[in-house]
Amino acid sequence: PPPPLPPPSRAWEKECPFWVIHPEEYPSLPFVRVNYIEQKYMYRQFLRKEVGDERASGCYNDGVWSGISQGPVNKRSPANHLSPWQSRFIKFNLKNGDPVLCYYKDDSYSKVQGEIPLRESFAGLVDKNDCEKDHPNSFHIRTSPDSEHQGRDFLFSVPTPKEAIDWVQSIRRQSGQESMRSPKNSATPIMGGMELERLNLKRNCAAILEEEGVVYQGKILQREAYAYGRWYSRFAVVSKNTMFMFVEEGGACICALPLLGGKVDKYPLNCDRSVRTPEGSFGVLCALSNVAFDAGSTEEKNKWISALEGSIRPVTIGR
Repeated sequence: PPPPLPPPSRAWEKECPFWVIHPEEYPSLPFVRVNYIEQKYMYRQFLRKEVGDERASGCYNDGVWSGISQGPVNKRSPANHLSPWQSRFIKFNLKNGDPVLCYYKDDSYSKVQGEIPLRESFAGLVDKNDCEKDHPNSFHIRTSPDSEHQGRDFLFSVPTPKEAIDWVQSIRRQSGQESMRSPKNSATPIMGGMELERLNLKRNCAAILEEEGVVYQGKILQREAYAYGRWYSRFAVVSKNTMFMFVEEGGACICALPLLGGKVDKYPLNCDRSVRTPEGSFGVLCALSNVAFDAGSTEEKNKWISALEGSIRPVTIGR
């Protein structure tokens, strides 16, 4: 029988960045939980990334986690009693090597109205009971007591809850602030039985291919994460029970996907707003990771899917 599934934190949250807002932080804000569940299960953003050796484990580059870098907001000014909420445009910048959030009057970003130092600052959402009626999607930044603003609280609002979440996560990433997690998910992940099995498949790929034979092989593009990120050129080989990815033909094996109990996703999700889904894209869903590919055309995609579906065997639990 297959080994038992590991706890959710070892699989679905294996590569969750430190700045991601967790539902435990804001139990009274339902949209936080909805957003987290979508990123975790729908877009599979926290699963192990199958990208080989191009980047170090746990290093999130701007191509994947770009977040928000600039945009319009409403900023509250405690000094202005007639019109406390003012339209502003904010943008990340560096000052003497430290991250700052600058705010401007318009989107030309020509004249800085003020700067918020982000080093050791705290960014968070505002509870719905503390938000003003006309500004329900608010977030705040509390600067460090040692900064020039000496612990001042800056309050902003945006049109949607999703924008508020994106801003807070982007600010946390810049400042290095770690999100609060539930104690049940904070333990250091350990290697489970399925991960050991995959590691052994990768190490013994040559012997496995010789024993099982090659069903289909060829060049293909592999995505950095299942639903977002850059594409990498690969050479893939489908055997009787496993799919292997190599840096190039005859090169090092960087990933092994056991096909027992797996599934082919003919239309994988794409959460890159500015990038359309390639017509040759498909996904392979297996234990502990889901991987997206681009075969280049619908014809090639169908060939890969046919080979994979011929190698995938369902897992029957019980009688």
